[in-house]
Amino acid sequence: MGIQGLLPLLKSIMAPVHIKDLEGSSVAIDTYSWLHKGALSCSKELCKGLPTTRHIDYCMHRVNLLRHYGVKPILVFDGGLLPMKGEQENKRGRSRKENLARAIEHESNGNSSAAYECYQKAVDISPSIACELIQ
Repeated sequence: MGIQGLLPLLKSIMAPVHIKDLEGSSVAIDTYSWLHKGALSCSKELCKGLPTTRHIDYCMHRVNLLRHYGVKPILVFDGGLLPMKGEQENKRGRSRKENLARAIEHESNGNSSAAYECYQKAVDISPSIACELIQ
């Protein structure tokens, strides 16, 4: 999930720009961050293994927006698991599993808003989901 505290460290050298100001440029995109944001709209479907393309549509809309403004997007995907992050990955896996159980429980109790929140925390953006976007 990125480098903890990186954005605040970079704040002093960051400047807002409009996409049109980047015309003719190439930009690298943290694609997993886009997939995570896109998955917020269809987390229940992804958790239940139901067909959906909303997370892919979210990413492709942004790719097309960049292209519209003459910007070449370079989609960057994380590599494999790093041994030094193994424990962190295990914690995230346990958290997703717990949130999925909570989502199902909230759903069975008729609390759809609480279930929705838990599904969002339970969704796992796997390499197979990244492969869907690549294709």
